[in-house]
Amino acid sequence: MSPPQSAPSACGAADRIVDGEFRGGDPSMLTDRYELPLSTASSAARDAYAQGCEAKLTMYPGALEAFDRAIAADPGFALAHAARAHVLLERGEAAAARASIAAAKSVVARLSEREASHIAYFDLLVGGDSEAALAAVYAHLDAWPRDAVVLGTTAFTNGLIGSSGRAGQKRVLLALLDRLAPSYGDDWWFTAHHGMALSENGQRDAARPKIDRSLAQNPNNPWAAHARAHLCYEEGDANAARAFLTSWLTTYPRNGLLYSHLSWHLALGELEAGDPASALRLFREAFAPDVH
Repeated sequence: MSPPQSAPSACGAADRIVDGEFRGGDPSMLTDRYELPLSTASSAARDAYAQGCEAKLTMYPGALEAFDRAIAADPGFALAHAARAHVLLERGEAAAARASIAAAKSVVARLSEREASHIAYFDLLVGGDSEAALAAVYAHLDAWPRDAVVLGTTAFTNGLIGSSGRAGQKRVLLALLDRLAPSYGDDWWFTAHHGMALSENGQRDAARPKIDRSLAQNPNNPWAAHARAHLCYEEGDANAARAFLTSWLTTYPRNGLLYSHLSWHLALGELEAGDPASALRLFREAFAPDVH
């Protein structure tokens, strides 16, 4: 297995933050990639947090390590503790996740309203209260639509909305992303998810330019690669999906969180093309239970 790699543009993002591109109206306040103020006075903590968020949002390795660096630089950085908690939860490490969210909550009294709401939302997720989290995610994003770390928990097909079991979940997700789209503009991370949601709702002509634009802006974005593969299959062009994924997967680390899933998509294409041997090879190498 390849050694862990960082998200493809995280270091560039941190460099741009240091240069001041992401500073908000208060020149003394450090901000994240989406210009939201952060309650830390440590540039090192902010930079590591930015790197962790980008790795988390793009399913690249290195998020947990980056959040650990942020906390080492500023032990009272609540959002880093909350993000770490969610990464641990996704790994199935529930006890460690609860400890991290408790650390975030311990300093909530000195946070901004947005950060306190952010922590409260992740506390619901870590606590397993999905119904309350569903209500909270809408309220939070209504107030702070550019909080991508919160949106990232529900922007994809199997996120909080998609896994809710409620009828019409694909339409509900698309309605949310449609409403938030003006706040994100031409952002490559958002347009990949928006394009996927459009595709999943049968709006393929609207989906394709968004997916293509996201890939053009960041060719390493696995969410855009996933959306492109889905779109190809839905258009009946399995060969295009096979060709795209065969090439694209060579650029993505094997320990990336979408590597197995995208390999499964490629295996489906191989089966459709009449090549079961290649599909079986992919199964054994990329998504068999003992390697997944």
